Amino acid sequence: MEELQNNKRIARNSLILYFRMIVITIVSIYTTRITLQILGVEDFGIRNVIAGLLAFMGIITTAMVNAAQRFLAFELGKNDLYRYRQIFSMLINLFLLTTIIGILLFEIIGPYVISHFLTIPLERLSAAQCIFQLTIIDFAISTLVIPYTSAVIAYEKMDIFAFVSLLDACLKLAAVFLLYIIPFDKLIAIVFLTAIAHLLSNLTYVIFCRLKLEGCRYKLCWDKPTIKYQLSFIGWNLFGTTTSIMNVQGQAILLNIFFGPTINTAKAISDNVHTVVISFVSNFFMAVNPQIVKTYANGKKSHTKQLVLNSSRYSLYLILILTLPLIFNMQHVLQLWLGTEQVTPEMVLFSQWTLILCIAHTFEYPITQTVRATGDLKKYQIGTGLQTLLFIPVCYIGFKIGAPPITSMIILTAISVSVLFFRVWILSQILDIPIKSYYKDIVWPVTYSSAICSLTLYFTHFETTSFYILFLSLTIDVAVAIAIIFLLGTSCSERKWILTFISKRLKISHPRQTTSKPQAQ
Repeated sequence: MEELQNNKRIARNSLILYFRMIVITIVSIYTTRITLQILGVEDFGIRNVIAGLLAFMGIITTAMVNAAQRFLAFELGKNDLYRYRQIFSMLINLFLLTTIIGILLFEIIGPYVISHFLTIPLERLSAAQCIFQLTIIDFAISTLVIPYTSAVIAYEKMDIFAFVSLLDACLKLAAVFLLYIIPFDKLIAIVFLTAIAHLLSNLTYVIFCRLKLEGCRYKLCWDKPTIKYQLSFIGWNLFGTTTSIMNVQGQAILLNIFFGPTINTAKAISDNVHTVVISFVSNFFMAVNPQIVKTYANGKKSHTKQLVLNSSRYSLYLILILTLPLIFNMQHVLQLWLGTEQVTPEMVLFSQWTLILCIAHTFEYPITQTVRATGDLKKYQIGTGLQTLLFIPVCYIGFKIGAPPITSMIILTAISVSVLFFRVWILSQILDIPIKSYYKDIVWPVTYSSAICSLTLYFTHFETTSFYILFLSLTIDVAVAIAIIFLLGTSCSERKWILTFISKRLKISHPRQTTSKPQAQ
């Protein structure tokens, strides 16, 4: 019964997060467009380059967010409220310390870099320095509130998380419209108003946690073993994140050295495609991850095993349904998005391969979260990190002997697949999952379903330049992918459950048989 309730909660939270993502994406695209029109190309570029100075801190905060969510969910799974309060307070200490160190570094390095290294018009230099200070304040607000957002996710209050995210997006949009009537420097005004929007939305998290979530009240404490353990976890998590970013940046540099900026543009477009598509899977795992940590912490390994295997398979089917129709219609999708004249063959090829890479990466998420649940990342991060770092030298050798640009994507995908063997071995050690069982139950169904689906779409999809025909083509391809995965990728009991669920939702039922009561004699 508890497992059924957990599954329902995961499904509900996934739908909430998908709705959040779709709305925020639409609002963000519109906000960016209006901001560009109001600020102009020059001020818009200045704002982005100043924000880029603080972007490297995103590597550290991402590792810290993963750690905060894991530690809080783990203590909730153990039902240890005293320890939860202690961990929550220690996380606030840690994030406060990080914020202070970050501010000091930015104040020492930032103004000098802006004045001496960045190409900014002299008349806008004072405005650039001003928005840099405002950006530091925004960074401090966003960092200090991370324990509270992590608590909301650990408690699986995805409706609150979605609400505050939508509130933040709407406040930013309102800030942009205020620029039409503000008589001051609009570049400074938009950064100031954005910081105010972040402050208001983040205060909502703090107020909700203090009022509704037990254990989310700060208590002055400093436990040396706890902080040492947290720093160790964050450090190894940071190592894994850094290796991934090194590959991304290294690929961009190698492509620029050997092939020039045109290929970098194609890679940048494919990165945008990757971000949009992989966010669907990320939202699904945001709903699943707390359950994986909680069940592991509670000693329910069989339940954790079932969660990991089911979420692996379902997320892979989800990504196949999204990516395969796009792969076969990529040229027309890019032309509709960017304009026919802007799309090059390299853009299409890189975007298609980045979707194949998305499929390979999807295998990673549940395994990585399981390792995080254990709290011991060292062996896993060293093993995966060292194998992943092979990409740069192998890619360099390939380009040196004359391989085409797309070779980099093929090598990256091949390494992601090869690292999967090590990931599965680690998973088998943690949850006692036989390696053969994983390949039989997860890899094989996904492989043959995607192969048959790809072959079918190759013969059924059609070329078009019309928006309406393209929409129809994508709809048909998605329907075909869903049908094939339903028939070939699910078990008989799963198909029966899905049909029953759909029939209940559509209120379709068999006619009730009426039985006449025997009349009294």
